[in-house]
Amino acid sequence: MRPARARRGLARTLAVKIVLTAVLWAMPLLLLPESLMHRLGLPATVPTMFYRLLGTAYTALLVEYLYGLHALRSGGYPAGTVRVGLVSNIAACLVLYQAWYGGVWDTWPFTARALMTVSLFATGGVSLGLLVFGPVAEGRRES
Repeated sequence: MRPARARRGLARTLAVKIVLTAVLWAMPLLLLPESLMHRLGLPATVPTMFYRLLGTAYTALLVEYLYGLHALRSGGYPAGTVRVGLVSNIAACLVLYQAWYGGVWDTWPFTARALMTVSLFATGGVSLGLLVFGPVAEGRRES
């Protein structure tokens, strides 16, 4: 893969990850009222502070992805961002897959199941994009 194509692919992957992290995970967990979380079918967590803390962790990842995208657009290679993204997304994808396979969310309302399914495919797709346009492309450039 040509370096310019790999950089564009990595930039697109990071941009998609930034949007997904902000819209699907960080902002809802930080900002949605508890009553709306329950109406959407998210399992009750007592106290709700744990949802807020998870939203804060997603926000920290969001900051890393933004810095990585900036580094990439400035001509650098965001190795740390790619590594963090790979660990985070592969682990999340595996946890979501295990939950799906085990039927954990089978009885959840449609909205919550849909969010989990989208999250499963999103984390898998982002993992693949980071891997293909990150280390795989970098390894081909060095050889």
